[in-house]
Amino acid sequence: MFTRPALAVLRSQSQVFFQGRWITGLLVLLAFAVADPSMAAFAVLGAAVQSLLSWAVPRIDRRDVVAGLHGFCGALTGAAACAALGPSLPALAWAVIGSAGCVALVLLAGSRPVARWGLPAMTAPFCVVSGIGMLATRSLQTTPAPPVYAPTGSLMDPVLSVLTSFSQVVLLDNVWSGALILLGLFLAGWNTGVWALAGAVVASATGWALGHDAGVVVNGLDGYSGVLVALALGTVFLTGRRRFPVAIVGIALTVPVRVLLARTGIPVYTWPFVLVTWGMLLVDRWFNQRYVRPRLYGAQRPAQL
Repeated sequence: MFTRPALAVLRSQSQVFFQGRWITGLLVLLAFAVADPSMAAFAVLGAAVQSLLSWAVPRIDRRDVVAGLHGFCGALTGAAACAALGPSLPALAWAVIGSAGCVALVLLAGSRPVARWGLPAMTAPFCVVSGIGMLATRSLQTTPAPPVYAPTGSLMDPVLSVLTSFSQVVLLDNVWSGALILLGLFLAGWNTGVWALAGAVVASATGWALGHDAGVVVNGLDGYSGVLVALALGTVFLTGRRRFPVAIVGIALTVPVRVLLARTGIPVYTWPFVLVTWGMLLVDRWFNQRYVRPRLYGAQRPAQL
């Protein structure tokens, strides 16, 4: 009886990276614990709240709950609450209410008016509820801590930028946490690990090429959305050779998109990943309909298509 809740919580951590293996989720939780044990506890709380409430919704397949598909936004929401407010009662309220809100937004994303676009929700529910939480609790927040890692001007800078790109996905600024997450992704599969690593490298290199502040790049703020876009477009939503250019372009685009979003004052979180992935999926769909299908079926497509 205990197995399914434990699996749901562990897999919720790994589903942040589109993985369903419990060992990957365990390493993500360990990554939290290495950097901040309180954030690990809040990530578990958020995942548990969203999973439990989703379990009670008849429309939601309970197998998906056990697979962690209805807990990863809650895990990120709990982590965001603790990162902004520390282990406090306001953070607890944010984590619980926000994770419950994720359930409602996931259901909204599956409704007919929204689902007809054919775009996955991914971490958008987390971005919405935690953005509201961040803005609502601004008066309770302390001054953000300065970046952990300072540029050294050596070959260590690219290594730091890649590893912290993985930790920044879950709102951590810790090299060892990033290494643990990268290990978990390689344990999920070599293809997964290579794509994730490529995402961090390409996005970080884009930040360097655009002349961004070295401290920003070294601390993974230019690379974390690239990791998620690489996994989404390279391993989940696209297949065939066309996924390579689409994914690489998408990874690079996350960097300027992050900068633009930061200028709006809206909490950025994983919005660059979400928006770029949606955009690249729409572009790929248009290209497929405009060029690929006519070539396959001739100028006149069959009526049933």
